Amino acid sequence: MTIDADALARLGLRVKPLEWEDQSRGSYVWQDGLHYYAECGDDPEDWYWSCMIGNDDVFAGENQTTREAAKAAAQADYEARILAALTAYEATEACK
Repeated sequence: MTIDADALARLGLRVKPLEWEDQSRGSYVWQDGLHYYAECGDDPEDWYWSCMIGNDDVFAGENQTTREAAKAAAQADYEARILAALTAYEATEACK
């Protein structure tokens, strides 16, 4: 069973937003064993984002044109990982 994020949101349930630490050339967050980062190189319109578990990159997302877009893409990845980890039972119980 696929977990319907919109149905959970209508009940007031959602994945907690990542809390980013912004620095001059990047943004970083450590959440529930995952490390997300968004960084730019010399081009201020080329933001790279990635997800790490421990010291290993497990997913590198598509480059984005802004810091906020890179952070939003990372948030979407995080939410998808959390929702994928829920079972149908947990979702059903949460909707009661």
